[in-house]
Amino acid sequence: MEKVFNVKFTPIEANESYLIGITGDWNPLPRRPSQTKDMDFLVDLDGDGKQEHFRFTSKKSEKPNGTDIMMAIYTDDKSKPVAETMVVYNLVKGAKYDISTMDLNGDGILEIITMHLGSSYVAVSVYEFKNNNLQEVLSSYTGH
Repeated sequence: MEKVFNVKFTPIEANESYLIGITGDWNPLPRRPSQTKDMDFLVDLDGDGKQEHFRFTSKKSEKPNGTDIMMAIYTDDKSKPVAETMVVYNLVKGAKYDISTMDLNGDGILEIITMHLGSSYVAVSVYEFKNNNLQEVLSSYTGH
């Protein structure tokens, strides 16, 4: 029998943050990431007992006054990522950016959730890391 679950993203203005509501019969936070540096995190994403290292880096965007944010996942070899993707394109100055991990669908694998909040928008994306592959599985954009 397949599990039925609901995930609801609701942008809120409290503390410049966002709210994720989940209904299901599993623990959505079975493992929590530890932050090693400013945008570097360690957590066992796939539940195999080994911690993955995920790192966010920024570079100047092709658009004026913007920054692109890349996410890379490292496993055993810390010098070469096994997966990487751009998670924010053209983050403008003054916009807020945050990440978290959570098991959104009850499969025991933590999804990586990215959020950026600008003056007139909120964008949320969810990524899964399975078999050394990083895939965006859900995204939401509210604003203009």
